[in-house]
Amino acid sequence: MKLIMRSIFLWMLLLLPISFLAQTTSPDLRFGGHTLGEPADVFFSTAKVSESKQLTKDYCKTLLHDAKMKEKVQQADDVAKNGGVFTVNKKDFGFLDVGNCKQVMAALNGEQAHVGGRLASEIGKGSAFFAAGRLSAFNLLPDSYAEAVSDMERRFGAPGQKGNVSRIGWAAVQEVRWERDGVLAAVWKNVVSDGGAILVVGLLEPPYDSFLRGTPAPESSVTTIPSTDSTEACQATTQDASKRSHVPQGVMLGLLVHRVQPVYPESAKQNGIQGAVVLTAIIDECGHVADLQPVSGPEELIPATVTAVKQWRYRPFISSG
Repeated sequence: MKLIMRSIFLWMLLLLPISFLAQTTSPDLRFGGHTLGEPADVFFSTAKVSESKQLTKDYCKTLLHDAKMKEKVQQADDVAKNGGVFTVNKKDFGFLDVGNCKQVMAALNGEQAHVGGRLASEIGKGSAFFAAGRLSAFNLLPDSYAEAVSDMERRFGAPGQKGNVSRIGWAAVQEVRWERDGVLAAVWKNVVSDGGAILVVGLLEPPYDSFLRGTPAPESSVTTIPSTDSTEACQATTQDASKRSHVPQGVMLGLLVHRVQPVYPESAKQNGIQGAVVLTAIIDECGHVADLQPVSGPEELIPATVTAVKQWRYRPFISSG
């Protein structure tokens, strides 16, 4: 009996370190060949444009230094300053990349920037976020919620914590979350994509720590974009419901380039009124908030929220060119 007991005790001693190591192994944070925390210059040494597979850094340097493109951007700025409309044809798709390429250059300069999958095709659908010269977070859009959860379980080596999250502007959605070694990852059910998911994963440090926990992404260092389509085209989108498209909210957060914070009404402060205001919006082809309707929230806070959100601006969303 003593021999048996010693044998069992020995196996327990052998198994404990193995179990301990399994629980403390660092999570796999590689996505599309890129790793959280890697320098921006390393990221863009391999990042490629989705259509041409050209190196993004080379493409953006050429685009931003092209004399004809600079002239077109100046024309757009002049027209906008005079209250006019600058029309872009579909063949001028490169013009729409000017703002995106400015994001790339901001990332390389150590500034805060959001770079979409078009200019980093290897990460798939979604965006990469940069701060202080390195890759800080991902906001990706997997096609399957179940597969995304399974993938993160594999990466972290353990099941995540299940619950619900009420991210700003959403109804409560299912969530599975992991947090370890200064990294947070969360998979949410995509409320506008049947069976799809939104995955956010990043370093729990400013400026994206609050974003990883469910707030909107903080503004990029690049806040100006050229106008794109004519006012007539944008109005047509808002008037003709058949031309509207549902864009995942995770994508729209990544496209947000100018965000105005609502001013808290003094009367609401004095009366202790607080709460979340939920709005529904239609974004036109120019990236402007074309229609905005309140869904819920304290009546005293709705006017200030609407006033602020009407000033938000987005990079245009491109689908099939």
